[in-house]
Formats: sequence, structure tokens, C-alpha cells
Amino acid sequence: MNIEHGDKVLEVSIGTGSNIPYYRRYTDALIVGVDLSEAMLKICSEKVIKHGWRNIELIQGCAEYLPIRSDSFERILIGGAISYFSSPERALQEVERVAEPGGKIVIYEQITFLDRLLKKDKIPLRLTPEKLKLVNYSYLFGKNFYFVKFIKQSS
Repeated sequence: MNIEHGDKVLEVSIGTGSNIPYYRRYTDALIVGVDLSEAMLKICSEKVIKHGWRNIELIQGCAEYLPIRSDSFERILIGGAISYFSSPERALQEVERVAEPGGKIVIYEQITFLDRLLKKDKIPLRLTPEKLKLVNYSYLFGKNFYFVKFIKQSS
């Protein structure tokens, strides 16, 4: 994901915050992480405190109902979690809502053996909301991961 100086970044399902150092390399603007798991957010929060990062906000919430204002972020990442959401379609609608016009959204997901058995191994392009324009997508590492990039179009 190309992050530019000043971009506000949202990571949905931030987990323990392993991507935060990457974001901080490119922007000094607000970085927000949302996760359903209180335990993951606790680990992430401890990491933020340990490193003295000041532009990080962590929120407990679910991807399907993001507790975030509309049109707030230039860059959004959903990494390794969309197949676990109760409604991936609803989560994508929320991502569309909170992305600024022109904002870039990246989804990457590991495809497990169980995903293949349950027929959850396809890139969920049919769930794409109207204002998200597909930029590109690909399978990686022998179809064990997929990567999708969207841009939010103006109204």
C-alpha cells in the first residue's frame, strides 16, 4: 500500500499492531487501528506505549459497524481477517463509507486449507460496493494469499 506523507491510515483488524512501524515510516498523520479483540488491542496498546508512538488511536469495534466518521481516511487496510467477519459485504460497505474520495483500500488474505474446503478461497469481488473501483487484484504464493486494491470514487 503506497502511503504518502500526511495520509491518515486505518487498519481494520489491527491485531497486535505489527504493521504500525511500516505506516509510521511514511506518515506522521493519525493511524487508527480497530479490532474486535480486547486481548489483541491490549498487546497493541502495550507496543504503542513501549515505543512512545503518539499518533496512534486504538478502538475496540467490529468491521461491520466501524465507530468512525465518514470520509475520514486516505488509506485503509484489511489484512488477514475478512474471511472471519460475520458479513464481509457489510464490512466493505463500512470501509467505503469511512474512506475519503480518492482513498485507497487494500485487502490481503491468507487462503487456508479450511477456506478451500468451505469454498471461501475466492477473492470477494462480487461484494464490492458501488463507489469502490477495483484497481487490481492477484493471487500470491501459489494461491495461498490474495491481494486486492480499490480506490473510492467521488460521488
